Amino acid sequence: MSALSRLRRPDPRWEEEGPAARREYRRRRTREMASFATSLVAAVMAVAALALRLGSALLSRG
Repeated sequence: MSALSRLRRPDPRWEEEGPAARREYRRRRTREMASFATSLVAAVMAVAALALRLGSALLSRG
């Protein structure tokens, strides 16, 4: 068993947990990915706003 396949499943009893547990696991992963993507977009937007602000400040000085 490779390390990658071990990371994908929550535990060795994956098949015994049933469809409701698998569905909950997928929902949790989806929420985690959505929150990560949202925070990443917010960080990029903050850096872009800072760059615009600094760029306009430098242009107005010169």
